[in-house]
Amino acid sequence: MCGISVIIRKITDEQDCSAAIQRMVNSQKHRGPDGEGFHYLNWETEEIWLGHNLLSITGSLQNANQPFLSEDENCGIIFNGEIFNYELLRKELSHAGIKITGDTDTEVLLAWVRQFGRRGLKRLEGMFAFVFWDSQKRLLIIHRDGFGIKPLFYARNKNYLLFASETTALFASGLMNFQANISALPYFLTYKFIPGHLTAWTGIRQLLPGECIEFWESKPMHYTIPGELTAKFDGLKEAMDAAFSAVIPKNQDFGLAMSGGIDSGLILSWCLEHGYKPQIFSIRFPENTPLFADTAAVEALSNSIGFEVNWVDISNADSIKYLSSAGDPLIADSAMVLTKLIANAANEKGLKILISGAGADEWFGGYRRHQFFKRWLSFRGRFPVLLKFISSKIPIGKLRWMNLKSNEPEEIWQAAVSTCLKFVNKEPLQIPLPAGEFDFLEKALRWDQQHYLVQDILFMTDYACMQHGIEGRFPFLHPAITDYASGIPAEIRLGKGRKEILTNEFARRFGTKLALRKKQGLGLPSGIINEEIFSIENLQACAKELTLNYPEIVEAESFKKFCDAAIKHPQSYFQEWYSITSLLRWLKGNQNPEGAAFP
Repeated sequence: MCGISVIIRKITDEQDCSAAIQRMVNSQKHRGPDGEGFHYLNWETEEIWLGHNLLSITGSLQNANQPFLSEDENCGIIFNGEIFNYELLRKELSHAGIKITGDTDTEVLLAWVRQFGRRGLKRLEGMFAFVFWDSQKRLLIIHRDGFGIKPLFYARNKNYLLFASETTALFASGLMNFQANISALPYFLTYKFIPGHLTAWTGIRQLLPGECIEFWESKPMHYTIPGELTAKFDGLKEAMDAAFSAVIPKNQDFGLAMSGGIDSGLILSWCLEHGYKPQIFSIRFPENTPLFADTAAVEALSNSIGFEVNWVDISNADSIKYLSSAGDPLIADSAMVLTKLIANAANEKGLKILISGAGADEWFGGYRRHQFFKRWLSFRGRFPVLLKFISSKIPIGKLRWMNLKSNEPEEIWQAAVSTCLKFVNKEPLQIPLPAGEFDFLEKALRWDQQHYLVQDILFMTDYACMQHGIEGRFPFLHPAITDYASGIPAEIRLGKGRKEILTNEFARRFGTKLALRKKQGLGLPSGIINEEIFSIENLQACAKELTLNYPEIVEAESFKKFCDAAIKHPQSYFQEWYSITSLLRWLKGNQNPEGAAFP
């Protein structure tokens, strides 16, 4: 992975943009420890400064330096990510008479975009964000992969248009002022993340998955580029073979984040079948914590195949370090803490690549909310009156906070994906189910694919891994897998429980005991955060601070009602308290972004 920094200046002023682009690149050094590079363009109507941080993965280091220029120096590219089918694209370019002399996917990508422009982008398979330019045509093409694996943020005012892989680089430019986007924070309290059309900052946006911005003679045009798969797969094994062989590195050591679950277990099994020997990394909790079963499952898997595990031990001591820091992106997912620790462990072993099973749950229906929603839809069709009574009158766990008045699928799904803080927002907001001619279960899976996966899982993983110069890869998000999954009705993907298709394949390889065990998922268990943070006094102080200092975010009466109940049972409302404490730490630390160099 790498870091992208771009400054486009429309109107000449006295700002030193050479110093600004250097600050942007310096702020992203963790994304590219192998080198940095710069390029300047003067196109009469605008000046453009480009900076790049390099984490070299594909090809030799001497051929990977960026910005990468064409032989005639008329075209160039800065690129963050991997193009998994670059060898195929290279052959097609060769047949077209275009000579590629190096061994990197960057050179292939530059030649491909120069040859085919926007119409060729649908052929790219990988995880990427890039900026391509053609000085002769006065053309810029800026594009992000269709799964949203690699981020790219931008901000503009009348003088400047900035692009960067992380918001910290936009702050470091010193060319714009940014403030917390208070109007977006109700989304955060509801879902633990902010949807893609917004960010936590006013004036900052991000390219959406598959989005392409094309600047032709200074005129911006926005497009969404659909992916294209040249081959279809009828079976899971064939789809896995195609996807895993493309994503898992052939001639380079790599790590595998193991949870003892279905997804990472299938990746490990495939690796062993094909002669790969990944280093396994996993979190180990004390025996008295709820997630100890995951630790035991990893031990069972590793013992059965004779592999050692690089354990990252989590103790009850120093629990304050397990909270997200003020400089982190605004995501209330404690998995970010654990992912940082695993990435650091992989970095200490000299690795650059960490394989993850993320994405399988969203495409095959692996979350408890998918199973719950499927069952609810089934009962709704058979017992609609009874179900409406149950949902509105009988408190069912945290659903008592939802005060459901209907049994409509949209409302039930929103209850399933929302935290209890949904109804303490000053302005309740909602990310609706996708439109289209799909059944409700399919829409639920697509909601997770388009929102939760992108804005929580992938965003969090990219940030956490890149803090330690680690490239995260996701075999289950290769189009061979996702196209295979999307061709199967959602109800069949879930089966009698959750992601039955993957569960059956795992059981075939490792047995039914491990396949059917109850799994909690990556994240801090409530017991690991001790009373130093979640004491009644501290929670009361947090509630008071949020109410008094940020009345535009929460509705005081509703928030008090929640706090009165939740303070008595903090462990039962771990996620909500984690969201509140994360938000307060973020608000305190980001009034003036750390590292900003304002003029």
